[in-house]
Amino acid sequence: MISNVVANPLKDKYSWTGNSINGGDAGLQLWVRANDSDGLIGSAELAAQRTDLLYGSFRIGVKMSGDSGTCGAFFWVRGW
Repeated sequence: MISNVVANPLKDKYSWTGNSINGGDAGLQLWVRANDSDGLIGSAELAAQRTDLLYGSFRIGVKMSGDSGTCGAFFWVRGW
């Protein structure tokens, strides 16, 4: 669900650290949360279709939930 993808940038756009706009850790937040209307669990994902990224390194920082039954993953799929 689009509502489960939340941008939380730094307040100071010229800084690498500091307070975020929404509080908590800065970054792109991908939430997993229950949908009260149908009882299903909604999740989030981020996908891109760039074809000009052939070489380099890709780094993520993941802050995992302390709740049982949750998981996180990062997948890089190179399709032609």
